[in-house]
Amino acid sequence: MKRNYYALALLVLLGITVAGTQVYVSGALKSFRQDVTTAYCYAQSGDYPAAKTLLYEISAKAKAQGPWLSLFVRRSLLDKAGETLATLPYYAQADNAADLSVEIFRAYAQLTQIEQSFIAVF
Repeated sequence: MKRNYYALALLVLLGITVAGTQVYVSGALKSFRQDVTTAYCYAQSGDYPAAKTLLYEISAKAKAQGPWLSLFVRRSLLDKAGETLATLPYYAQADNAADLSVEIFRAYAQLTQIEQSFIAVF
């Protein structure tokens, strides 16, 4: 009978851990999306220096959170998203507005793919 309680306790612990990782991954990806959206709004309004600065910060944040996210998400997806996020600051110029739009939406798609990949595991 005691083993049943241990098994139940382990299942509850596993459930809490899975729920915690879900919250962490979703929160990190939501933060990236909000920051990218803000930078895109800056660029659309013509404030390219602010957009570029924010995009550099996003790239640094993605690099810092990469090792933690790689515990829960496939590394290849994180690498693709990281590469895209790292190239975004170079498109934050007045003469690259169309390219910036394309790359921003590519980053959105990659972040969505990461979230779907994580959710599909469970």
